[in-house]
Amino acid sequence: MKMRTLLLGLLAVVSAQGWAGEVARQGKMWPITERDMREVIMEQVAQIDKKAVQNELKKSATAYLENRPDFGLPAPQRSATKWLDLTWTLPEDMSIPYKKPDGSLGTRVLYPKGTKVNPVVANRPMDALVFFNGRNKRQVAAIKQLIKANPERWVLIETAGNPDRNSVELDRPVFHAERQILERFAITHVPAIVFAGNGEHRAHYGVSVVAEPFLQTDFKNINELAFPSKAK
Repeated sequence: MKMRTLLLGLLAVVSAQGWAGEVARQGKMWPITERDMREVIMEQVAQIDKKAVQNELKKSATAYLENRPDFGLPAPQRSATKWLDLTWTLPEDMSIPYKKPDGSLGTRVLYPKGTKVNPVVANRPMDALVFFNGRNKRQVAAIKQLIKANPERWVLIETAGNPDRNSVELDRPVFHAERQILERFAITHVPAIVFAGNGEHRAHYGVSVVAEPFLQTDFKNINELAFPSKAK
């Protein structure tokens, strides 16, 4: 019985080896070839119409700038200045992390709940914000004259128009307004200039609006309010 089992086992091994040899010789063999992915990418890049892509990107950028929100703010009926006290009270403790003597981290209260914070006093701005309608040519011309009177002091923010085109016209960066900043400074008419007050209004923001015909004398008065040491 044992001899029979052994013979059957040997036959199975020999048969398997023979079959494996036959399998190895079945069909025609080809070497596996795979293109370098870098070559494929370079071929695809070479087929791209670069000029068409550039034109499409330019059109997209122009359309985006031309369609920035128009907040529809009118010019005021008369020139005026109002003063804003933006002091706010901390609703909870303001804490900061620190390292304890044993090396572990803890927190300590920097400002307790109820502390009053005035942004003008805490971080006094050196510039003034100028809000204007970039589609109103008379306003743009008036802002250009304002810049000449005191070139280094103004941050230009339009409430309507194309900031790229107006940057070229005014020869300096022009930003587009966001609703939050308009609400923060209660901007309802333009042109409007926001600046840190002086003297008795040192803890306030001044918000001055200029009525048509946007006289430079009005802008000069604002310049003197905002920057008395630099007024011209």
